[in-house]
Order: sequence, then structure tokens, then C-alpha cells
Amino acid sequence: MFSGDIQSIHQIAFQRAKSIAWWARRKSEREHWIKFVSGINSSVTAKYMWENVRRACGIYPEKRISCLRKNGQEVRNISEMVDVLAEAFASICSASNYTEPFLTHKNRMERIKLPDYL
Repeated sequence: MFSGDIQSIHQIAFQRAKSIAWWARRKSEREHWIKFVSGINSSVTAKYMWENVRRACGIYPEKRISCLRKNGQEVRNISEMVDVLAEAFASICSASNYTEPFLTHKNRMERIKLPDYL
């Protein structure tokens, strides 16, 4: 058996699994939609109905962060939340988190001038 044969067997198995997953998802969506539509009556509010229609179309409401924790304290003020997030991102991206070989490579790559059309 050659490695190419194994690769094609894996590729076929992957495509089959992907197809089955797609079919199962479509079946679930169809069943949910039929159940939703059959449940619409005069007591269903327009808000509830449109929320479900949007959800079925993949349109979800925006999720907002209402609170963050910093040093055990809750932060609710928007400008303070921005500062907390900025500090977290800055500490994650800090050079102290990288190994010395990576920093050497990074500094060397950043010195290379890119063409003007990029």
C-alpha cells in the first residue's frame, strides 16, 4: 500500500463524513423550521416570530460585554473596560512572552522593507 493510497482513503472518508454532517445539519434546520412554522398562531407575538426567523437565517443579536474583572474588582465603566482590555492585550503581546530565538527572527523580519505596492 502506498502513502498516496492512504491519503486518498482518508480524503474519501473525510468527504463522506463532511457530507453526512451537512445532511444532518440541514435535516435539523428543516425540522426546526417546520416545528416553528406549525407553532405560529394568533397568540405568537411578532417579536418572538421575527427573532426566530432571524435566528433561522443566521442573524444573531450583538452581544455586549457588561462587566470585566480586574484584580477581583468589577469594572463597568466603558472607558475603564477599554483600559483593562488594552492592558491585557499589551501584556499578551509583550516581548517578554516570546523566546529569544523568536524575537531575533521577528526583529530581523521587521527590518525588511516591503515593496510599495503592498
